[in-house]
Amino acid sequence: MKRKSEDSDTKLFLNLVTQNQRLVFRYILSIVPNYSDAEDIYQDTVTSLWEKFDKFERDSSFTAWACVTAKYKALQFIRKSRESKMVFDDDILELLSGEQDSPELVRINGILKECIDQLQYGFAQIIEMRYQKGWTVKKIATFYDKSIHTIYRRLNNIHLVLLSCIERKM
Repeated sequence: MKRKSEDSDTKLFLNLVTQNQRLVFRYILSIVPNYSDAEDIYQDTVTSLWEKFDKFERDSSFTAWACVTAKYKALQFIRKSRESKMVFDDDILELLSGEQDSPELVRINGILKECIDQLQYGFAQIIEMRYQKGWTVKKIATFYDKSIHTIYRRLNNIHLVLLSCIERKM
C-alpha cells in the first residue's frame, strides 16, 4: 500500500519539476548569471526539493516553494564563491535576492526572455556569452575580432532594444 503512495508522490514531483523547470532555472540565472553555475545550483535545488517533498503543502504554489529553495541555494553558492572579485555582505545578498521574489519581477523576467528570443542571432549570442556564460567584454571582443569599444557599443544597443521590447510588452 505504501509503495503506491510513493509512486504517486514521485510522479507528482516529477510533473511539478518538469512544469516549472524553465521558470526556476531562469530565476536562478537572474541571481547567478553564469550558466554553468546556474545548472549546478538548479541540480542542488531539485535534489533539495525532492528530499523535502514530504513537507510540501499540496495546496500551495510549487513554483513559489521551488523559487525560495533556489534562492537559498544560489545565496549559499555566492557565499561559497566569495573569493571572487566582489564580496557582498549577507544583508546585501538578501536584499538583492529578495527583489527577485516579486511576482512582477518574475513576469518581467519572462518578458525579457521573450525579447531575447526575438533578437537577431548575433545579438542573442553576445547576450548569452556575456550574461549566461559570464564572459568578459574583452573575451567577447577577442572572439569576434572586434575592439572592446565596439562590443560595449553593441551591448548598449542590445540593452536599448531589449528595454524597448520590454516596455512594449508591458
